[in-house]
Amino acid sequence: MGNKYVWGIKEIQDMLMQVLMTDADISRKEMKASINEIISQYLQYYLKNDRDIVYLDFNIRKNDTYYKVVGNNILTALWLSGLFPADTKVVLEKNEYVIDKIKFTYNTKTKILKSEIIKNGKN
Repeated sequence: MGNKYVWGIKEIQDMLMQVLMTDADISRKEMKASINEIISQYLQYYLKNDRDIVYLDFNIRKNDTYYKVVGNNILTALWLSGLFPADTKVVLEKNEYVIDKIKFTYNTKTKILKSEIIKNGKN
């Protein structure tokens, strides 16, 4: 049984869902350029420095039942999750981002963004 998609929480995911609803195969090479352009235009409204768009780097994988959009660096993974750090340089250097007592770290080998709750100022 699948999960119900909830609109309006993560705008980049909403955009991808709208494209998928047109029966487009977003994993096709030709679609990546279009999706990259759409996400870049969206990010211009949220990024403190729009030159940071150069860090937008992702892959889209498809199997029989779903698509998986994978950020190839911590910034892209955060952006795809709806988080927009102000100091991108520090985030890239430390490969982590802390907001509201939650620490996000990115594994460059597995390309997984992990979050953990910071308890009592530790972690």
